[in-house]
Amino acid sequence: MDWSPIPNLAAIALLICAFASVARQSHASVSRLWLVGWMAIALHFVAQIFESLPNGWGIVARITTTSALLWAGIFFQSALIPFSHKSSSRWMMASLLATNNLYIVLL
Repeated sequence: MDWSPIPNLAAIALLICAFASVARQSHASVSRLWLVGWMAIALHFVAQIFESLPNGWGIVARITTTSALLWAGIFFQSALIPFSHKSSSRWMMASLLATNNLYIVLL
């Protein structure tokens, strides 16, 4: 196990707490997408700790590490769309998440 991502994880956790308090006061859906994006980055650092494990657990951790960054990027990108509350935007985001995740798993 690699403990070097712990400082990054602590910094992201503080950022998530600060952003959660701001997002709680804002009722915009964009704030929730940003918060989920930051949580995906935190998941990336948590999974990075377990990348060096042997057998299947290390592979699962590597897939999770890469996928979490991909998810964060898609959530941040979706937050910039002015009509992100419409169902077509949600379907597009879900299809991007699914296809890119499938690509990472197959890779």
